[in-house]
Amino acid sequence: MKVLLISSNSSPRGGGEKYLVFMASGLLARGCSVDVLLSDANYMDGWAADLCKCGASVHRLGLVGLRDRKLRFLQSMFAFGQQRKIAAFCRELAPDYILVNQQYDEDSLDYIRGAELAGIAPVASILHLPMTRFKEQRPFGRVRGILLRHWYRKFAPLMLFSSVDSRKEFFDYYRLNFPCEVLLSGVPLNPELPAISKVRARLADTWIDAAAADSAKLPIIGIACQFVPQKNLNTLVEAWKLSNRGGKPLSRLLLIGDGPERPALEERLREVPEALYHITGWGEKYADYLHCLDLFVMPSRYESTPLALVESVGHGTPALIARFNGSTELCAAAKYVSVWDGEQNDADDLARAIRSKLTRLDADRQLGDENRAKYCRFFSPEEMAERFLEILKKMSEKRS
Repeated sequence: MKVLLISSNSSPRGGGEKYLVFMASGLLARGCSVDVLLSDANYMDGWAADLCKCGASVHRLGLVGLRDRKLRFLQSMFAFGQQRKIAAFCRELAPDYILVNQQYDEDSLDYIRGAELAGIAPVASILHLPMTRFKEQRPFGRVRGILLRHWYRKFAPLMLFSSVDSRKEFFDYYRLNFPCEVLLSGVPLNPELPAISKVRARLADTWIDAAAADSAKLPIIGIACQFVPQKNLNTLVEAWKLSNRGGKPLSRLLLIGDGPERPALEERLREVPEALYHITGWGEKYADYLHCLDLFVMPSRYESTPLALVESVGHGTPALIARFNGSTELCAAAKYVSVWDGEQNDADDLARAIRSKLTRLDADRQLGDENRAKYCRFFSPEEMAERFLEILKKMSEKRS
């Protein structure tokens, strides 16, 4: 079985592109041959290396991603040259199935059409984040919605969604009716966790060592993500500061990642003792830092199914998350994940939720230890790949 994965070529970082790495590893574990089509743009070099490392065959073409189009999806709709280029590549490769990675509803339209025009294999797209809930609040939002509704109605692609909530958001907005399925994301998770002492030794991070050696042994709360407005990190930082007021601190803060909001976050933390917080930046030891968290807190304004969160919960780490797409499945699979239903900018309410969650850490950790093996199987890349193959076979049979 030969499967072609087509990247959206959206970013040098982020869960959307990492999804393809995990899908490739799952398909390879199921005995499939996996080819991946990427742009030859320099910012995709890291993903090419990761995909080659996992065993996929990587192909690079001069493809333009949505991020480099001034008129965004309008240019994609009429990028007939790029569509023909993708169609020709697909015909030459002759895969059995094709999956197009689609970050949100305006993304990858030319990639989907190019793959379909090849007429060589069933094509599906995986849509992570519809971005339709607030579309009409964006510039020309209503016009964009009308044009996109026409495109989706005309071509009716086979669509997969990363959560039940994502599917509902998409169809509530577009009011269309065509084949679709939910395909939960998979993340490589090791049921046998390494000892935390070994993780700290690999990190060789003085802040982590100090946090572990401190007689108070304050729990470490935090998040792993790109530092962008979507993640609502300003509210997280303010809530953490509020949760530590009134005497002895209750926790330390670990922010794993980097991004354009880092200077603003550092300014908010300027008066906090450095022993109480740490910002890692990006690096190869990301997974080890994630393993050091006692509580993962994600107050994002919107999400799909965040892979860093799926991975952290797979460690048995309790989590406190906003109600976003994907939260339903996570809470059902892991009883140690709690939903914060407060207003997005209400730092006081989030601080109360953090304090409440910290009082239940021991009980939640026990739930995590008891449930982790089942959770790891449920969200594994192998399970995701098997489900993908089943769905595409079923959906393509319905269409034929």
